[in-house]
Amino acid sequence: GQFEGTALRGEWEMQFLSLLKLLCTSDRLPQDLRDEFFTKVERLFMAGLRSSSPQSREEFFSMYHTHVPPTLYDRFHFVFMAQDWEAMASQFWLKQALDLILSILKDEERIMLAPNSAQIPPLIAGTRQNVFNPSAQQQQRQQPPPTPAPAAPAAAAGAAAAAAAAAAGAPVPGQGPPHGAPPGMPPGAPPGVPPGAALGVPLGAALGVPQVAPLSGVPVMKAEPGTEDGAAMDVKVEDFKTEDGAFKDEPMADAGGAGVSMKVPARGRFPVGDQVLDMLTRHAEFLSTAGGLRVSDMMGALREYATVDPGVAHHLWVLVFPIVWATLEKPQQIHLAKPIITLLSKEYHQRQAMVRPNVVQALLEGISLSQPQPKIPPELIKYLGKTFNAWNIAIPLLESHVVIFPDETRCLDSLLDLYRGVAEDDVMYGLWRRRCHSDLTRTCLTLVQAGQWERGEDLLGEAVRQGQVGAIQAGRGENALWVEQWLNASRQLGRWDTLMEYARATENHEIGVDCLWRLSDWPTLKDTLHNKAQVEEGVSTLMTRAYLALQEGDVNSGDMRTAQAMDAALRKWWQLPSVGCTPQLPLLQVFQQLVELKESVRIMYDLANGNRVTNHPFRLTSTVVEISLRGSTRV
Repeated sequence: GQFEGTALRGEWEMQFLSLLKLLCTSDRLPQDLRDEFFTKVERLFMAGLRSSSPQSREEFFSMYHTHVPPTLYDRFHFVFMAQDWEAMASQFWLKQALDLILSILKDEERIMLAPNSAQIPPLIAGTRQNVFNPSAQQQQRQQPPPTPAPAAPAAAAGAAAAAAAAAAGAPVPGQGPPHGAPPGMPPGAPPGVPPGAALGVPLGAALGVPQVAPLSGVPVMKAEPGTEDGAAMDVKVEDFKTEDGAFKDEPMADAGGAGVSMKVPARGRFPVGDQVLDMLTRHAEFLSTAGGLRVSDMMGALREYATVDPGVAHHLWVLVFPIVWATLEKPQQIHLAKPIITLLSKEYHQRQAMVRPNVVQALLEGISLSQPQPKIPPELIKYLGKTFNAWNIAIPLLESHVVIFPDETRCLDSLLDLYRGVAEDDVMYGLWRRRCHSDLTRTCLTLVQAGQWERGEDLLGEAVRQGQVGAIQAGRGENALWVEQWLNASRQLGRWDTLMEYARATENHEIGVDCLWRLSDWPTLKDTLHNKAQVEEGVSTLMTRAYLALQEGDVNSGDMRTAQAMDAALRKWWQLPSVGCTPQLPLLQVFQQLVELKESVRIMYDLANGNRVTNHPFRLTSTVVEISLRGSTRV
C-alpha cells in the first residue's frame, strides 16, 4: 500500500545518500574525484539538501560550508551566480541560501540587544542589560596592549611621580584599580561603590534608566572583568547564599558612604515578605541564564525552524539581505547586480508562481529594502509583480524608480500597467496628468474619471482622429491612452456595433470575438475562433468557446470549456492582491457568468435525457437553452 511505498522510498533515499556521502568524503578517493562527485552529482541534483532527514541535510550542508569560502561576498556569489537552483525550484530554496550566510556568524558571541530596542528599568539595582554599544566595542578593540614593566631607574622615577600625585589627590598614572575593584574605578575610590558613582556619574544615568536604591540581601549582577557599560553581565546567585539556601549577611553602606558591617539577616532588615524575595531570586537566576546565552544557542534552532517553515525563512531573508548587502563594497555590489537580474529571470521560478510565500517575493522584498538598490529592468519588475503576486513590492519599487528617473518612459509604462492590474484608476489618471503633454488628454481623463462616458467618448474619438492626422503633437504612449480609454467608454455604453467596426478595421480579433458573441453572430464567431490563431486563450476566450459549443448543442465540449475557464479565472484570482476588493470586482462578474454557463450545461443534459422519454415536460420547453444563452450574454 501507500505506507509500504513510502517506507521503500525512504530506505532507498537513505542508501543513496549514504553512498553519495561516501563518494564525496571518503579518504580512500583522490580529492579531485571527490570534488567531481560533489560538483556533478550533489550540486546538480541537490539530493542531500532536499532530504527529509535533518541529520542528512546537516551532513551534506557541511560539505557546502566547506567548499564555499566563509566570507559574505563569496556566499552571495555562490547563491546568486555559482549555484543552479533548478533542482529545488519547487521548494523555497532560499532557506538553504540563508543557512550559508548564517553559518559564518560568530557563534560564541553573546546575544546582544540592538541600541534602539525597547527596554524597561531593571528590577534589581545595578543590573546591566545586554545592549550592543558600538562605541564601547570600538574603544575596546583600539585599546593598546599593556606595556612591559620599566627598568629599575624608571621604576624609581615612577614611584616619585606616584607619590606626588597621591599628595595632590589625583589618580596615579599607570596604577590600575585596587584588587577586587570593578573595572573603570579610579584609584582611591572606596570599595563597594559602582564605577559610575566613583567617576561622579550615577550608574542609572549612565545606563539611561532611573536610579533605583539597591536592596541588601538581593543578588546584584556583577560585571565581568574587561566589560564596558552596556555589555553582558553574569549574575551569580550562589555567591550570595549559604548552604541552606538563605542569604548571607553583607555590609551595608550608610548615608555617608562608609561601609558599616550589619550582622542582621537580610530577610529581617526589610519589611517585605518571603514571596517578594523569592521572586527576586528567581528573577536574578533567569537573568543569569538568559545573559549567558550565546548566538549558537539561538541560531541553531532558528535555522532548523526556517527549514521546515517557509514563512520564517522568508522573513529572515528579508531581514538579513539588506544588512549583508550594506556591508559589501561598491565593486562587489556592482559585480553581483547582473547575476541577481539573471537569477530573477530564470524560467524555473514558474513552479512557485502559485505558492505563498515564494522565492521571487522574498528576493524582490529584500532588494526593495536594500541601499543602494541594484538596478533591475522595470519590465522584469512588472512581470514578476503580476506573475508571483508581488504587487505590493513591485509597485513601490517602480515608484522609487520613477522618482529617481522621472523621464524614463519604461518605468512609467510598467508602473501604469501595474496600477491597471490592481484597478488603481485614480492613481493611474493622476500619473497620466503629470506625464501627458496635451490639455485635451487631461480633459478627457477628467470626464472619464467622473463617469461622463458619452462626452468622454466623443472627445476621445476626436483626439484619436486628430492624432492620426498629426494635428496634436503627442507621444506614442499618449496615443495608445486615447484608444484604450475610447474602447473602455464604448464598452461602458454598450456600443458593440461600433467596436465591431473598429475590430475589423484594425484586425483586432480579441475585440472582435468579444463583440460577436454579444451580437449573437455565431457563424462569424465560429469562423473567427477556428481560423484565427492570433486569439489568446484567456478567460474571456474560453467562455466564448463554451457559449459557442452550447449554441451548437455540443454539451460535453461546452462543459469542458467552462471548466477550463473556471480554472483560468481561479488562477487569475490567486494572482491578485489579498488586500482590498476593487481588483476582484471584474472577476466576480466573470464567476457569475461561469455559474450561468454551468446552469446552461445542466439544462442541456436534462433536455438530452428528456428527449428520450415521450411527453417529458422538457420537450415542451425547447427554448430554455436559447433563453439561457441570451440571458448570459446580457450580464
